[in-house]
Amino acid sequence: MAYPQVQRLEQAATVRIVDGGTTWRSWGSGPDLILLHGSAGAWTHWARNIDALAASHTVHVPDLPGFGDSDVPAQPMTMPSLAASVLAGFDAIARNARFDLVGFSFGSVVAESIALARPSELRRLVLVRGRFDGSNPLPPAGLKRWRGILDPAELAAVQRHNLATLMFHDAARIDEQALQLHMKNSQRAVLDMLPILASRPTDALSRIRSPILAIAGEYDCFSAQASAQQESALLAANPGAQLRIIKNAGHWVNYEAAEEFNDLVLAWLNSGDRLVR
Repeated sequence: MAYPQVQRLEQAATVRIVDGGTTWRSWGSGPDLILLHGSAGAWTHWARNIDALAASHTVHVPDLPGFGDSDVPAQPMTMPSLAASVLAGFDAIARNARFDLVGFSFGSVVAESIALARPSELRRLVLVRGRFDGSNPLPPAGLKRWRGILDPAELAAVQRHNLATLMFHDAARIDEQALQLHMKNSQRAVLDMLPILASRPTDALSRIRSPILAIAGEYDCFSAQASAQQESALLAANPGAQLRIIKNAGHWVNYEAAEEFNDLVLAWLNSGDRLVR
């Protein structure tokens, strides 16, 4: 089922298929901004952010290889090769060399490798996740298996439960659009992320030279740390980075608290090196 917001964005997008079958969508005009979605996701992870960001930027959103409308890569991928694939796609569609980059969850880890690959071209980096100590945390307990469930009502109930466990803090904020997007994206996600995450450079944060803003939902399920400890871990790796915690939000903070998230990202992209606390 298509929802008006997603349907309108789909109709307004410039769609290009590049680099061996990776689908990119673009909106807006202005400085180039790449958004990278999370695991079991697609471009629609950014459904509540694209309009706000495209008002002042050219927003480019790929479906990463093996997700959404993009083809499965022919060869097993590593984190560096996945980053190289994203950059090859961006090079094929963008007119300007310099860009800003926002990565959510798995996409934030890909973004770190992109930052290492293009240090002179990346203007600003936003990492959206709940943990900044270089580890690959396990999913939270309580997730239910959904594959193999044939009854639509039962499947929707299980996926709503999983959204509340994994992605949202406030289950009342799980609207029908979020549920349907999550169900569709999960069904189409076929890339095995575990070997890719195992190949990530664990010291990436310490080697990135672009200005970094880290954003986390207050109740991100992947964070076992209080906000002060998260900030300490981030600053230990990259003393120039900044952390902002969005209150009363979970892992998919860019959807659950979209308005506050959009304001924060735009303030960062349009600011000097520091945000006012």
